[in-house]
Amino acid sequence: RRLAGSASRAGGMMSFGMAFLWLLAVAPVHAAGGPPAVVKKAAAAESPRTAAALLTEAQVGASEDDLPWLVLYAAEYARLAGDTGPAREGFTRVAADFAQHTAREPAKVGLAVLNADGRADGNTLATLEVISEAGVPGTLNADRWLLVAAAREAGQEPGRVREALRRAEASARGTPQAARVMAAVGEARKRLAPPAAAKVAADGRPGDLVAIESIRAGLA
Repeated sequence: RRLAGSASRAGGMMSFGMAFLWLLAVAPVHAAGGPPAVVKKAAAAESPRTAAALLTEAQVGASEDDLPWLVLYAAEYARLAGDTGPAREGFTRVAADFAQHTAREPAKVGLAVLNADGRADGNTLATLEVISEAGVPGTLNADRWLLVAAAREAGQEPGRVREALRRAEASARGTPQAARVMAAVGEARKRLAPPAAAKVAADGRPGDLVAIESIRAGLA
């Protein structure tokens, strides 16, 4: 009987264990979604500062998944408005307080863009180049790649500069900052253009030399 009872209890524990594992297998796994709908609404605001205020207000009572996105985008609009303090505070909060959320890596990009302060190098440049574009706000991603392009231009890497400029252009498309970014991309591409070939006279002499000789002849 004792053996039978032990076997019965062991069988019951195994059944419970298998049932528990089955429940784990079929239970829905919570996955962080993308930015909530209010983020699109904020994009239509009359100014970046207004958009930041709208998203800050939306944080009250937000779900645990939506909150990091709202803080991230509010920080990005604050950055675009020139409000560096609130922007840094927001990016830092997402990076520090939401370690398991999808918005954390984009927040690191935001901090790197702020830290670059117009010029990226060292660890800041490495961060901008390595972190995935997934979840990064378009305007932030565009400025990120403009910084990378400038760094690569200084390093005389024209092919990689063009790649960064293409990414900046694609990221800015459809955003309120598109015109500004496209202008910066255009200027950078002009600097990459090959120098115009020097004019050469029919007899093979450089055009400048021909012009000088013509002036001399006129003064004789």
